Amino acid sequence: MSPALVVLLRLGARSLRLHKLRSSLSILGVVFGVAAVVAMSSVGEGARRETLAQIAALGIDTVTLKPPAPPAGEPAATLPRAAAESLSRVIPEHKYRILSLLKKKDITAMTGDGVNDVPALTSAHVGIAMGSGASIAKDASDIILIDDNFKSIVDAMREGRIIYANIRRMLFYLLSTNAGEVLVAVGALLIGLPVPLVPVQILWINLVTDTSMVIPLGLEPGEKTIMNRQPNGPEAPILDKLLISRMVLIALAMACLTLGIYVIYSNLYGHEYGRTIAFSSLVVMQWVNAFCTRSDYESLFSRLKTFSAPFYIGLTAAVGLQMLALFGPLRDLLHITPVSIGDLVITGAIAFGTPILISEIHKFFSRHYFRLEHRENRSRLG
Repeated sequence: MSPALVVLLRLGARSLRLHKLRSSLSILGVVFGVAAVVAMSSVGEGARRETLAQIAALGIDTVTLKPPAPPAGEPAATLPRAAAESLSRVIPEHKYRILSLLKKKDITAMTGDGVNDVPALTSAHVGIAMGSGASIAKDASDIILIDDNFKSIVDAMREGRIIYANIRRMLFYLLSTNAGEVLVAVGALLIGLPVPLVPVQILWINLVTDTSMVIPLGLEPGEKTIMNRQPNGPEAPILDKLLISRMVLIALAMACLTLGIYVIYSNLYGHEYGRTIAFSSLVVMQWVNAFCTRSDYESLFSRLKTFSAPFYIGLTAAVGLQMLALFGPLRDLLHITPVSIGDLVITGAIAFGTPILISEIHKFFSRHYFRLEHRENRSRLG
């Protein structure tokens, strides 16, 4: 049997005690013969060091199981500290037993390329087969590593985190904006006002404004520090308590401001006039909410430095269609009354600033006064 190279990434027991709700992500990589060299060494010493450093930044310890004698010119002491620990003469039974023990506390991913790896590949939470490996190993795995490059696993982690973050953004945006619309209707009924928005206006907001903004949020580029964060626990909610509290604050602000604007302008110029101003103000707040949602805890002003073409295309479409609704042939269909440009500017400015103020204050306290479960690691890469 050829020597085995095992790459084990896991969070230690101490980390598990300190971070009870965090996932203890483990990657157990076992490959044989030439594939062992391809998986870790073919990318070069510099690339390997960078990959192991990136893994360490995730809060994951690294242990290498390999033949006892290191390759010439590559003493174990020259590798990162977490990679210097090693075991040798690992047989398939050992791999399976080690994996079984890790699964009791950790989320495990197993890499392999041969027939002997199949039991461990199928037992792991995620089985990763080498592209150059046996067909049976590929069939037994969940993911096939086409280029046999361990760095591709780290790249996949990054893409997975970006997708997860974007799903959170989309969900946060839709729930906060729709909750605001519901609170507008419920609040008007509770205080005895006519409903500020007619059904066709609510439909317009949901189909035009929300759709134009939520789809680009799902295409947001990843944040620079996304790989410096601790992994989330497998049972952690997709929206944590802090995000839910912000969502409630944003929804309440939308409802209160919309109702206040409606009451003021209805008393001054009549019901239809107040309805148009309220409708316009609510749409502006939803545009701004999309800007604030581009990052969970990073300031809006910092996030503006990251350009997203889909977001600005969606924003342009939303603004253009709203102008068509206010000043174009859709006015009668949407029950829009001609209003003063000055009133639109004043209320638009208030509607623009309110969500930003609430969101930025909430993000500030979240960053500086609360210990988040996914708080960024102050790693050597940071």
